Amino acid sequence: MKKTSILFLILTITINSLKAQVNSSYARNSFAEKIYLQTDNQIYTANSTIWFKAAVVNAATLSGELSSGVLYVDLINSKNEIVDHKILKLNEGLGNGYFDIGSSIEDGHYRIRAYTEWNKNFSEDFMFTKSLQIIRSQLKDDYKEAKKSKNRKIVYTEKESDARKIDVQFFPEGGKLIHNIASKVGFKAIDINGLGIAISGEILDGNNKVIANFESNSLGMGHFVFEDPDHTKVYRSRITSIDGKAADKTVALPTIYKEGVSLQVNETENAIEIEVNSKSFPDKAVRLKGYSRGITYIDNPLDITNAVGNFSIPKTQLPEGIMIFSVSDAQNRIVAERMYFNNNGMSSLKIDASLNKQKFSTRDEVVLSMKADTELQTEATNQFDTSVLVIDKSRIDIDGSRGGNLLTYLLLTSDLKGHIESPHLYFEANSNYNIDDLMLTQGWRNYKYDTTVNNVFKYRREMGIPIKGVINSKNSNEIVSGKDFTIMDFGRDFSLMNTKLDVPGSFYFEIGDLFGDYNKLVIQPSSINENEKDNIHLTLSEKFEVPVKPLEANTFYVEESVTKAVVEQKKEIMQIEKDYFKNLYGYNQLDEVTVYGYTMTPKRREMAEKYGLPNTVIDGKDIQRKIRKSSNGLVDVLMSFRDKVYVETRAKRSNFYQPRRINVGLVQPGPSTFQTYLRMGTNHGGRGHVNMVVVDGIPVNALNHYLTEDIEPTEVTSFEIIDDPKRLKQLYAEVFNTYPPPGLLLGSILSIYTRNGTGIFGALNQGKDLKTFNVEGFSPSKEFYVPRYDTEANYYGNQPDYRPTIYWAPHVKSKDNEEATVKFYHSDNEGDFIVFLETISKDGKIGYKEIEYSVSKTDND
Repeated sequence: MKKTSILFLILTITINSLKAQVNSSYARNSFAEKIYLQTDNQIYTANSTIWFKAAVVNAATLSGELSSGVLYVDLINSKNEIVDHKILKLNEGLGNGYFDIGSSIEDGHYRIRAYTEWNKNFSEDFMFTKSLQIIRSQLKDDYKEAKKSKNRKIVYTEKESDARKIDVQFFPEGGKLIHNIASKVGFKAIDINGLGIAISGEILDGNNKVIANFESNSLGMGHFVFEDPDHTKVYRSRITSIDGKAADKTVALPTIYKEGVSLQVNETENAIEIEVNSKSFPDKAVRLKGYSRGITYIDNPLDITNAVGNFSIPKTQLPEGIMIFSVSDAQNRIVAERMYFNNNGMSSLKIDASLNKQKFSTRDEVVLSMKADTELQTEATNQFDTSVLVIDKSRIDIDGSRGGNLLTYLLLTSDLKGHIESPHLYFEANSNYNIDDLMLTQGWRNYKYDTTVNNVFKYRREMGIPIKGVINSKNSNEIVSGKDFTIMDFGRDFSLMNTKLDVPGSFYFEIGDLFGDYNKLVIQPSSINENEKDNIHLTLSEKFEVPVKPLEANTFYVEESVTKAVVEQKKEIMQIEKDYFKNLYGYNQLDEVTVYGYTMTPKRREMAEKYGLPNTVIDGKDIQRKIRKSSNGLVDVLMSFRDKVYVETRAKRSNFYQPRRINVGLVQPGPSTFQTYLRMGTNHGGRGHVNMVVVDGIPVNALNHYLTEDIEPTEVTSFEIIDDPKRLKQLYAEVFNTYPPPGLLLGSILSIYTRNGTGIFGALNQGKDLKTFNVEGFSPSKEFYVPRYDTEANYYGNQPDYRPTIYWAPHVKSKDNEEATVKFYHSDNEGDFIVFLETISKDGKIGYKEIEYSVSKTDND
């Protein structure tokens, strides 16, 4: 494949730039992609949003330049069901998206899973998964009910504690303890939950003489040096303390071999020093290999003289990250192996960042200045993409761990199987956590990259939405090569593309700019009559769906106290908001309001809780009674309800038929030869309002408002208008992808409910004579809304602002030593807050930075 060849060339250039002393080879997994998702939180409540940024890079080079352009992201509940799904469009490996969490979602443990079509060529180890917690805290007895529910039982699970049920293992460096050869021995202790637990103890010989002492870090890992192991003696370890409490537990040590090969890896300031001690091959050559992320960097014979062989290599001639060193005998059998982390700064970015001050008042403007540059100079000017996330620090503290980030994931956790606790601790300045203890104990068997060389790949690297299928002619004797076909997105006023297809035959092409969860495509031959059209039979192939595997046990815990704290915080905020809206609208909860003849369905309840009750309701049955033969879409029918709504339209037609385009509210007309201007509202206060369309509870992007007129009236179950809705500015920013204009904003929501319940694309009139295919496109993005408090009226406004995420900007662009500035207004939240910066460069350099600031109540409150 052409792209595979290009990638192979890029890998070759990368290796040559490291100036390795070897002939490099490429294992199959070196062509895989690493996928990372940054989320704005780990614990969410109902009626909130999961914001995330995605980075997809080549596993070996960490560059996104030749990575996939399509990423599939699933939200999976504890029943292993996909409850939401997104398709992200990536630009040089980067993209962003979101999941909206409704009020009816179940509490429980959720997972986000992300994968590319290309990564189906590799094991599931190269899929990204991340655990989340979702809490529905609106009901008073929600906490009690959650403990009863089978689906929710993981939510409130506390870690078990039993000092007697710990597991302690010892790992000799290189794999074995050899007679009379001093060896470093790593050890790891885990509790009943599979998580690390601190221990200390001593090593005793057969005479109960203490020959070494050991003490772990808080994650249960550490090492000691076994100075003179004797294969004729029996040794044991005695655990004297567990989690700070006295203990007396005996654990056997690994076997000591009379002969064998030991492999020891140490480092100086600038070099990696390898020593091989061999009792089996005292004066023979062995083979030393070193590889990282599927690429072999060292493959050298190593002479053994007087049972010892030495090898030294500068750190900068090897990539940053996990290396595997192995020693093989003459039959190419591995006799010793060692995992090592090369921390040479080759993949690191330096981020300088500062705030305009450290102490703020609520609703103050926060100004962040930041600059990134490479630790090591490169020939070309680098381009950086930085995400900026600001959240309440208490959510991090009570969570027990910051977990991983872009730097720790790409360099560490993505290369290892299994769970890595608190990976950020190994990368903090002046950290007491030695990453070499992790390398000794995690074990080379958990490394994701083997040396298998097989570069035949079944699945493609997608750059757009794939359209794949088979085309046949009913006339079996007819064969046509290169017949012209047109692919159109039904309802839009332009052809997507033209292509040539063989009949009969199979086809595959990609559409780079097909957006929307539900697209109706027309694929038909160009310039043919009705008889020829009926002779063509076209079928689209279904994509292979990746099955959802059950969640492994003991992989995610949320302390009961944490859950309670989040619930109580959410309830307090909800009460503040209810009091505000009660004063504004005259009611507190929807249960206190009776609307005659209005059935409060789950979707209607979500809309009412979020935006308020409708001022006008037109039932779907009434709409269908008004349908005439001349009716052309929903808007034509609604013109019959002049007693309830007014409809203002202006049109300019072209000389040939195209679907009608509507510009709603303040949307500027796009390039089109036919445009209709539509404005709707109630007859009691809605005239002149900016319109925003929401179909089945899903906001419709302003660029798709023109599709409103093509909604099939028979698909509509209810048409409603909410004048002056709650959270108007927030919805405006989401629909129009821009901040609201300054001053008073008057707006109305056109809320439409359909039989299909899937949004606007599931209710369009597809025409009687056209055969359409339903194709899922890229998921539309939306902007993270932050209110502006740059005027006195806004600053001292009464509407509460308690955002769970204070600020989120997934893509802030900059260049080497170029300062970027980000400005946002803080909320009404008080306390300590933390700014997370995650940066990646075009050539795969990574940076991470944290900044903290505090907020107190403004003096004028």
